[in-house]
Amino acid sequence: MTGITNIDIAESIIRRKTVRSARLAYAIAALSCVVYFLLSLFVIRPLNGALLPLMQRFAASVTADEATAAELPGILTDIVEYVFICTVPFMLAYIAFLFLHGRDPEPGTKHGAPRMPFLYIFGALGISYALNLIVNLLFSAAGDRFLPKEQALPVTAAGIIIYFAEVAVLPALLEEFAFRGIILKHLLPYGKVGAIVFSSLLFGVLHVSPPHTIFATAFGVMLALCYDYTRSIRFTALIHFTNNLISVGLDYAQEFGNPATTVLLNLFVYAMMGLGIFALVYYIRNGIKKQKVSFIRPQHTGAKLSPVRSLLHCFLNTGTIILAGLYCYIVYLVYFR
Repeated sequence: MTGITNIDIAESIIRRKTVRSARLAYAIAALSCVVYFLLSLFVIRPLNGALLPLMQRFAASVTADEATAAELPGILTDIVEYVFICTVPFMLAYIAFLFLHGRDPEPGTKHGAPRMPFLYIFGALGISYALNLIVNLLFSAAGDRFLPKEQALPVTAAGIIIYFAEVAVLPALLEEFAFRGIILKHLLPYGKVGAIVFSSLLFGVLHVSPPHTIFATAFGVMLALCYDYTRSIRFTALIHFTNNLISVGLDYAQEFGNPATTVLLNLFVYAMMGLGIFALVYYIRNGIKKQKVSFIRPQHTGAKLSPVRSLLHCFLNTGTIILAGLYCYIVYLVYFR
């Protein structure tokens, strides 16, 4: 019978360290979203009450137009609140990851844009839109319960510009930095499958509404795959911005457009879905990479978890369980209470 060698002992120690480190990393990622929700529940309302009067005075001081002065305070307050709750939790997570790992993970070999980048951008959107259509059909039995609350869109030039920055530009930058630039980056050393699935699910959960959560999770997978190849958030931020830009355009077209505009928008969305199906087939057959190379360096822990074990540890940890309970509670408060 073969005895246990020093190499076997060393490999066993490395595996145990990897498992412990992975559990902590997945818990840190989940707890960052817990902090996000707690700030949303207990800090945003008092912050709103303090900021809104300041923004009203600021708007009155920079413009004499009454319509602009009425629109700007709410938008500016929303921007400050969004930046706060999208920055604090994930910077805390980044600090925790640095304590856990000692340094940033090796980035691996960076590539440029994926094969046929414009196809990837609009294909990723089309796949997500197709899934969103299926999800909306499944949730149609719930009626209007999960529909977003209607909000008046800005109509002044200054209001539109700042609103565009709020809903299209800032989310593309801050959310990509948080979910791809921090969470996904620090989970990839433990295995690609667990990192992509878990970071995308966290991205979806923060959208709260169950239909939006499913759509955002699918969209997050497309963004995570792109980041895994490029190792940069520049291209993922461009995809995210494109999605937000289309969403803002659809909102304004539906609000102020005519029936012909609505027909054109529906045709555009279905065309995107068709392009998404084509892109899915294309990338399954040809891959996202322009060349077949290995681009992931050995990570600092010395071993990777199998896909099954990485998924097991990312879902069965204290942080994820707390997040799941808090998410269910918030969905109950918002949609069922």
